Amino acid sequence: MSKRHDLAVVVPVFDTSPIYVDQCVASLYRAALFYRLASVSVILVDDGSTMHNVNRYDKTVEQWRKQGLDIALLSHEENRGMAAARDVGIRSAKADWVVLVDSDDMVSPWAFE
Repeated sequence: MSKRHDLAVVVPVFDTSPIYVDQCVASLYRAALFYRLASVSVILVDDGSTMHNVNRYDKTVEQWRKQGLDIALLSHEENRGMAAARDVGIRSAKADWVVLVDSDDMVSPWAFE
């Protein structure tokens, strides 16, 4: 994620089902396509998940990279809270605009309007 983007979406993740994370990312991808945003990045921040989902999050990231989405997975060794996870994501974002989305949310196609 060295390239500067128009929009970065930061998604803190803590013990969220990989299915929900994938649905969240899918909705972000659709919203970006709907508005023909040329430059969008998604930053997942795993805040020390205790479930065995970390490898699955890697698979989600890999899957969406194959679709052409600029997506990254950052990790905390231990849970530091949602605010800390968001801060890490915001600091790593290289974009003009930053949007915060929860990992179990799905955004509408009009979310970036």
